[in-house]
Amino acid sequence: MVKKVLLSSRADILDHEFSGNPRNLHAYSKSELEQTKKFLAYGCVSSANPRVETVEEIAKSLQNALEFCGPRIIVKPDCGFGGLQGVSNAYETVLAKLRNMIRARSELAANSL
Repeated sequence: MVKKVLLSSRADILDHEFSGNPRNLHAYSKSELEQTKKFLAYGCVSSANPRVETVEEIAKSLQNALEFCGPRIIVKPDCGFGGLQGVSNAYETVLAKLRNMIRARSELAANSL
């Protein structure tokens, strides 16, 4: 039901967590995103788990998103990093996650050319 509302909304970008909730990947199809001209903001690193995902893990997740949803994805972390409050090295953890996310995206883009 929510999917129908979101796909018919005026919003251009649909933003969801995928690292924390991988089942979200099956919510939309490539054709649905193309037909409605929607982009999917794809959260590919956890905003709650302090473990830093590897470049390879993130690249694999992004590759899965491309296969299911096509190129209409925007690479981003899951919703904010508030879940890391209280972690002693949260700032360094966030930077490492973002760095790996950017590297994974760049490697995937370079391999697509």
